[in-house]
Amino acid sequence: MADDKIKVLCTKCKNPFRDKVSNMREGYQAQCPNCYRLITFDNTSQDSPVLRAMRDARRIRNGYVAPQPDQPQRL
Repeated sequence: MADDKIKVLCTKCKNPFRDKVSNMREGYQAQCPNCYRLITFDNTSQDSPVLRAMRDARRIRNGYVAPQPDQPQRL
């Protein structure tokens, strides 16, 4: 994996922190280093930052590569 960590947004203080993709599984818990809130990662969560982190981790583990938009050639 090229990028072993993903950005997670804390549900309480809204500050971003990074966590390993390999840890991001159903039921995984991480503590925010800024406010020390315990965040539980679950696919049925109502928090959009948690769902986004789970989706991004799943895509990275499955080898998803975002398509690059076509950029015009500069002469």
